[in-house]
Amino acid sequence: MAKAAIIFVLMALVLPFCWSGIWERKPWQNYGRNYLDRYQYIPKKQVTARKLMKYFLNRAPQRLTKRSSSEGVFYDVVFVLDSSGSVGSKEFKNALLALQTLITRAKNDTLYAGITFSTTANITYNFTYPIQAMKNLGKTVYIPGRTNTQEALDKCRTELFFKRESGYRRLSYKRILIVTDGQSNIEKPKTLYNAFRLKNMGIEIFVIAIGKYLKGIAEIVGLASSTDAHLYRVRNMKDLLDIVHLIPPWEFLRQQQKTWLENMFEDMDDEFKYIKKRNR
Repeated sequence: MAKAAIIFVLMALVLPFCWSGIWERKPWQNYGRNYLDRYQYIPKKQVTARKLMKYFLNRAPQRLTKRSSSEGVFYDVVFVLDSSGSVGSKEFKNALLALQTLITRAKNDTLYAGITFSTTANITYNFTYPIQAMKNLGKTVYIPGRTNTQEALDKCRTELFFKRESGYRRLSYKRILIVTDGQSNIEKPKTLYNAFRLKNMGIEIFVIAIGKYLKGIAEIVGLASSTDAHLYRVRNMKDLLDIVHLIPPWEFLRQQQKTWLENMFEDMDDEFKYIKKRNR
């Protein structure tokens, strides 16, 4: 009986370490005491630019030879921008410039709406086309305060994606892009719950987390629809602006991505011009 008790105690002590090695993709020692530390890492600007281009803009960085699978797909996007006191007016302005530039890198049939949040959340504009969205971003005012992320998410659901008056399109792919420098501090338990309700509606949530080291990384990771495609780490808003500038404009890319049929007729046209010139 005593031997059985000793074996049971040993198994209770050893098994948790065994199971952690099975379920973790990498040894837990690699991440220190907190496995969330892996999400504190800030990649190079070029890496983040390619990631935004691939997953948020749905643009392949390589030259396409076939018709893009994204043609016929259109998006309604809500920019949810942190205006809390920790951001600062200068960084807030850089964030606005980055979002304006990001619009020029996206498809021109995308609609945009905007929300800023600090102590309270405010809808700055309903869904509108790119040019007007850029103008609206230019008029957005910095109102510092606390960080009420949950209210911003609630307004996304109840005001923008629920009411047809907001201008959203029924058959569009719906996305939210959150730009924030940290965790919420008003009604915090509601933050991830409101994010879950949006995801449950089929809405994708992308998060750009700003800052060298974020204490609230667990909440930020929970906000994103996934950690590989929807979560981005950037050092500051100025770096975010630099990252967006690394992405070529959509129209420039379209000129480089002619279909095989367009290329064939272009080659034939060049050949006819050559023959005509020879016969002169």
